[in-house]
Amino acid sequence: MIDRPRVALIAEIGHRVGWGHVSRCMILKRILSRAFDVELKIVNRDIWDNPELYRKYALRDMVTADVAFVDGLELLDEVDRKLRAGVMVSLSYMSDLNDRADLVVAPALNGMSVPGHFLTDLAAILCNRPRKTGFPSRLGRRGTLTIGVSMGGADVEGITPIVEQALSDMGHRPLALGSKLGNSPSLSHFLERKLCQDSDDPFPYYALSECDLVVCQGGLSAIEIALLGIPSVIRSRSDFKPAYRFLEESGCSQRVTGGTVSDLMHTIESVCQNVRHLSLMANACRNLGAKLDESFWEVLVYQLVNKESGNETVPFLRRS
Repeated sequence: MIDRPRVALIAEIGHRVGWGHVSRCMILKRILSRAFDVELKIVNRDIWDNPELYRKYALRDMVTADVAFVDGLELLDEVDRKLRAGVMVSLSYMSDLNDRADLVVAPALNGMSVPGHFLTDLAAILCNRPRKTGFPSRLGRRGTLTIGVSMGGADVEGITPIVEQALSDMGHRPLALGSKLGNSPSLSHFLERKLCQDSDDPFPYYALSECDLVVCQGGLSAIEIALLGIPSVIRSRSDFKPAYRFLEESGCSQRVTGGTVSDLMHTIESVCQNVRHLSLMANACRNLGAKLDESFWEVLVYQLVNKESGNETVPFLRRS
């Protein structure tokens, strides 16, 4: 038996990839570092603006580990060339590694029940904090709401400042991650903040906890926002159908049926004008809460190292 197993975390980031992979791996690093030697490496599809972060976190040299958790969409090439691990676990439901991984921990693929999903989901673990007690929190006499804008690293169209301005014109208070009105969120700023400044709290969406509603793209970020007890309007994308379908059916989100910014703003205004519906959405988000158990991940590593992780011990996990 290995006294202190080595764990590698490999995360992909980029404007076409998003930054949720790094956020989840940061959470996993915090959980596993108590019992294991953990190394985090990042595959950045954009430019590293900070040379110090590049030297410390970029996946440049060979990484060896007893167990590797890999979170990204297209990491097959990097893993083949720069990772040697006894067991490889994929954390992404859309990944070119899922047919090669020894184990996949991704709710959309595992067919987890809702309790099973939230017991293991890394975003849910960090969102297990006191929720907002009332709703709307700051509904003014003229119906002014605080509305978050979370288009994330996948905002390749640059619509964040457009939506911010439109919300201001409608009389609401916009709040965008890593942004002031008129400026797009910076991926480099996100990396510096999460890897250097706020490493103990690596969840980007918690900054939106004061919002009454959040506008997002409909990926895993929409689920993570719902776990904070905040309803959302989802600008739907075809590759994120599982996430926003789950939230729609749960009553937590309203999906935009059209693809234009005008369609998006019309849906936002429709939701904002119906305070009762907005309150029901917030209640549905709060009802997603479940008892969470961080020890799942530590136990899983020991099971993988000792080759004990059969279906009888973790029956909801997909094995390749």
